[in-house]
Amino acid sequence: MGVLEKVRHELARHRMIEPGQLVIVGVSGGPDSIVLLHILSQLKDELGISLHVAHLNHMFRGDEAKGDASFVEQVSSSLGVPCTIEERNVPDYAGKRVIFSGCR
Repeated sequence: MGVLEKVRHELARHRMIEPGQLVIVGVSGGPDSIVLLHILSQLKDELGISLHVAHLNHMFRGDEAKGDASFVEQVSSSLGVPCTIEERNVPDYAGKRVIFSGCR
């Protein structure tokens, strides 16, 4: 059984997706999420679902992270899947809000 068939089987077995649903796929740009997007794109008509890609640049890795966002946008576009890309400055947020208790 190939990967596509395994995913199809597990989706059905666990009743993870129902026809008519919008499935939001979190895509980092790494191999796992890109493969998941490709598989769901291949199955979307059969499953009767629509897809939307969500990508968040956490701003930890500068230009490399911007490259990931661009790659995700390109892959989504090539598959005809709408894509939302957002940026949040997580390091800045954490620096302003994280309080260390002095644990040793």
